[in-house]
Amino acid sequence: MIIKKRQLLIDAPYIVGKKERQNNDSNDAFDSTTVTKILEEAKAKADEILRQAEAEASKMLNEAKEKRQKMMQEIELERQQFRKYVAEASQRLNVLVSSFQRQLDQKREEMFEELTDLLRILIEKIAFRSLDQVDFRQKMKKIFSKLSEVRSAKVIFNEKDAETFPEILKQCEAMGFEVVRSSSLKPGEVLVDTELGVLDGTNRAAVMLVERLIEEVFGPVGTNEVSQTVQGEAQQS
Repeated sequence: MIIKKRQLLIDAPYIVGKKERQNNDSNDAFDSTTVTKILEEAKAKADEILRQAEAEASKMLNEAKEKRQKMMQEIELERQQFRKYVAEASQRLNVLVSSFQRQLDQKREEMFEELTDLLRILIEKIAFRSLDQVDFRQKMKKIFSKLSEVRSAKVIFNEKDAETFPEILKQCEAMGFEVVRSSSLKPGEVLVDTELGVLDGTNRAAVMLVERLIEEVFGPVGTNEVSQTVQGEAQQS
């Protein structure tokens, strides 16, 4: 039996002939129809991916716009609520300030009335009541101390005081002073006319003294009503 050499060399490389290579190449190659179809499928897939991307982007954009619009609405609502709160707070503050001002004015009026009553009592105490003997003697003692260096003076008494305090009249005469009885002076009042000036011990002088004290404490503003009260008390006494 004759064995061909080619059949025996199983592991030997097989040399393909030119004709066989051409047949294989023709089987592996794509024709134009296949290529066109592949390109169309690829384009369709790409268009689908692009449409999906555009749809997703449009969806995200719309959601972002909705969120922004919702956020702006919430901000506007909060702004309106804050303005409402500020307006209500301002209104409450105005009510509190107005109420406080009314209470302050009322308290000031009450204090002023109490002060007026206190001044009325003070005036009655120091000027508008009939002085007792101790008060009048103390008053004349102070006047005499101021007249220690005066050589001549005219001492004017109320007629009743001249009768009630004869020792004071004698002291005036002993000091060389002229004594005058007057019905125009009220009990407890006295006037001393000297070459140096006049010592005024009348109720009117006491009123002026009280007014000066009031002005020193409270200033000129707000003392008119007190002064009118004082003058009214002086006219009634």
